[in-house]
Amino acid sequence: MKKPIIPPFRCLISFLFAGLLFAACKKESNTSQPEGPSYMGSASMVINGEEVTFSTLLVYSYNSVAEASLLITDVSPEGREGKSISVSTIPLNLEKHRLAMSTTQDVRNAEASLSQSDGDVLMYHYSLNEEDEIEDFIQFTHINEETREVKDIFQASFLENTLVAFNSLSPDTIVITAGTFETVLQDR
Repeated sequence: MKKPIIPPFRCLISFLFAGLLFAACKKESNTSQPEGPSYMGSASMVINGEEVTFSTLLVYSYNSVAEASLLITDVSPEGREGKSISVSTIPLNLEKHRLAMSTTQDVRNAEASLSQSDGDVLMYHYSLNEEDEIEDFIQFTHINEETREVKDIFQASFLENTLVAFNSLSPDTIVITAGTFETVLQDR
């Protein structure tokens, strides 16, 4: 029984197609980063007695230049985000602002939560603990309107959200004290 012979033309077309596919999939070494906000500056704080440093991202809130949203994140050398503290609807002034789990139309509070993911899976989530003795607050201590440089102090306590608790080794509460950060306010 004779084996079918592949015509040389068909073989050449197959190799060219494979080469084009390979070239199209090849990652360019000088690709530019997408435009938009990025982590700038740093935050330091004491979490349950341990001093840590995180990266910061501060952007104007949606549809408002009078408020900002803050993301304080532990970013690995590979660029993966880990623990994150999120605070939204922070008025851009030098007053001390109470943190809360949520805000209403009548009462505007800076909303806060703490979570960790391993890149795409939520590992735990903590809600602001509004029932303890700790004063949960955030306060800008410096706002340079020309350069958009911002400095801040904050403290808060969080209680593990048992509905999304995936890590039995996580502490029940997280207390953040001596929180400070320096960053640049960015557009969304």
